[in-house]
Amino acid sequence: MREWKQPEWFWWAIGIFSLSEIVFYLLFSSLGNSPKDISTASLIIGLLLYPIFTISILLFLDKSARKDINTLLYLAFPLVINIPFWLVFPDIIRQLTERIF
Repeated sequence: MREWKQPEWFWWAIGIFSLSEIVFYLLFSSLGNSPKDISTASLIIGLLLYPIFTISILLFLDKSARKDINTLLYLAFPLVINIPFWLVFPDIIRQLTERIF
């Protein structure tokens, strides 16, 4: 079996960040916010909080763990599960094409 280069706190950080995203969206939607408000909040998480999270995790990792492809793939997991964030992009592209054409 393969030995992971990442320390145990790395897995806890990704798990807690991912779980907090899911809980945030569930609470945010249960409070009666509109889908537009949820997508705006997800844009803030995706563009502001996720890069801060990723950079801070990479700063605390060893050099060998930073260069591991598995580290980068597992760090991308919270962004991938941020589905409302991805739903914003078609709307942004539509608005940009309306302005251009």
